[in-house]
Order: sequence, then structure tokens, then C-alpha cells
Amino acid sequence: MTAVTQLSPGLWQVSLPFQGEPEIIGSYLLAGGNELAIIDPGPGSTYEALLAAIREAGFDPQEVTHLIATHIHLDHAGATGTLVQHMPRARVYAHSKGASHLIDTSKIVASATRIYGDRMQQLWGMIESTPQERLQTIEGGEILNVAGRRLEVHYTPGHAVHHVIFFDVHSGELFAGDTAGVRLQGIDYVRPPTPPPDLDLEAWSESIDKIRRLRPDILYLGHFGPARGRVGTLSTCAKNSFPGAILY
Repeated sequence: MTAVTQLSPGLWQVSLPFQGEPEIIGSYLLAGGNELAIIDPGPGSTYEALLAAIREAGFDPQEVTHLIATHIHLDHAGATGTLVQHMPRARVYAHSKGASHLIDTSKIVASATRIYGDRMQQLWGMIESTPQERLQTIEGGEILNVAGRRLEVHYTPGHAVHHVIFFDVHSGELFAGDTAGVRLQGIDYVRPPTPPPDLDLEAWSESIDKIRRLRPDILYLGHFGPARGRVGTLSTCAKNSFPGAILY
């Protein structure tokens, strides 16, 4: 069951029911200034749950104006091509090194199929292409004025060569994707998700240092949820635990 939790004014966390399990994959809904933004819309297998969550939060999915990806792995952005068909106002934002794989999904589908085989549909659902005219590339260094917020874009490779994070310097909130690691339900420590093929430990270490220099008050993890008051601990644990590996 999809769970929607308001975290602060204009910000909701969505727990997408991945394989029927809660608190595995999280999306974030931002509202303000007559705009709606989704950070990391999740996989195609949960797109209907995301639409239901937007309605549960009191909004119309057709009014979504921004679909923003920290990176284009299937658990974070696999639903993008499907969602733009339901969101006529939405513009998609992704790093330039991953954007082409949203336009033409054949390579990322082929790569994932080598790992997941005949479980692809069950895990990830439909993986549809995003029209090029609906997509805007980002590099890092930009400012996105989105849903009443001013989000700094920072390039954070390591987990993926196309990974970025979004930092609201005014609120101290940082949307970390997978850069700050994974903390799943029932586990009290942070692990780095280390999928092939472009894992780069040195670049990841530098990206974690970048997060620490930003000094956020709170991290919003893709897997899963907000981390308050332990940001330094979280990033340090992620930095020191690279031997652990999970695939997403």
C-alpha cells in the first residue's frame, strides 16, 4: 500500500509499494508557487501507486510540472516515460550523461535484463521512452527554481556517473538519491548500493565529502526516508562501508 507522509510545508514523502513492501523506494513530492514536482518518480511497476499518492496528498497528477531524477536507474526513474503521458505539463530533468537513456531506453533495458532476466517486468514494469522535447539536461552547478524552492544542483558521481543531488540551502534539506547510502527498514546502519557497471569508489568518496561540506540539516534518502541529526554519521558510515553491496 502506498503511504504518503507530509514532512514539512509543501513537502511529502511517498513510500512506493515495491514488490508489496513499504519503505523500500521513496519519491518526494514538492508543492508551491502553483507548481508540483516529483523527485525520483520510481520504477514503472509502481507508477499507478505514485499517481494515487499524488491524489492522496490532495493534488491532480495532471498538474505536475517537474519530474526530477537524481539518476536514471530503474528504481529512481524507470517510470518517467510512462508518467509524462499522464502529466501533460511535466518537464523532465536528468543529468546529461543519463538523459539519452531516458529518450532511448534500449541500452538500460538490455543492461538490466542481463542482471534480472525474466524478472524484469515483475520488478520494473514498463520502461517507456521520454520524448526528447520534454527533457531538460542538467550538469551540476545549476539552480532549479521549482515549486517555490531554490534547489542547487550538485554533480555527485560514484554510485552512478549520471548522479546529482538537490540542495535547498534555505531549508537545509538535501535530496540525496543514493549518494549518501541506503538505510532500509529494520536496519540501523547505512550501506552503499553498489550496482554495475559504472561504480567509482574514489568519485563516490569525493561526492560524500561534497555533501558534508554543504552541511545539510536533513538528508532525504531514496532508500529510505529522512535522516535528521545524523547527517555526518550517515555520510561517514556510507563512506566506510563500501564492501557491502546490494543491487538496485
